[in-house]
Amino acid sequence: MTALPTEETAHLPRVTPIELIRAIPIFSALTKDEQEALAATASERTYRKGEIIARQGEMLPSLMIVRTGVIVRQREDDARLEEIGRLAPGDFFGESGLLAGIGEMSTLRAMSHVVVYEIDQKSFAPLLLDRPEMAEDLAIILAGGMPASGENGKAGQQHASSSFALLKAIQTVFRSVPFKRVRAGGRYDAQEDRVP
Repeated sequence: MTALPTEETAHLPRVTPIELIRAIPIFSALTKDEQEALAATASERTYRKGEIIARQGEMLPSLMIVRTGVIVRQREDDARLEEIGRLAPGDFFGESGLLAGIGEMSTLRAMSHVVVYEIDQKSFAPLLLDRPEMAEDLAIILAGGMPASGENGKAGQQHASSSFALLKAIQTVFRSVPFKRVRAGGRYDAQEDRVP
């Protein structure tokens, strides 16, 4: 079992936006030029130890990639915050707000001095227009990941339904990006639609 990141383990050498973008699987299908263009739009933001980055339910309009530091994810439960996870360098957040207009599922707080690279919706939109399959991949990530291979029944149908609903939300946010319908089991059919 991998240990949770701590303030002591989260200080890495300076990492550039392009290095982080190349390390994130959803960006691996992009060409080198596309990755560099996206990296060029990134701006740097810093947060002090203990600072709230986003509260549960708040919508972040940007994709944030952690460069240094540790961010704790906390969920409000009966008026107290419970830790549900941590983000470390190379992790990203804000995709639900950026892509689907959905608020954060947890409060995000800096456990240490944190530096993130921020990519806003205006910078991200051209990628989704040029690469609609990226919207499909992001919808699957937002829906909770791909179902296990060969999965059948209600779980697969619910996942496909969630993925499709999120894909439609992404399309609504970014307007007029083509998308494909999702079938049970996470597979796509060839029919293409456009959001009005």
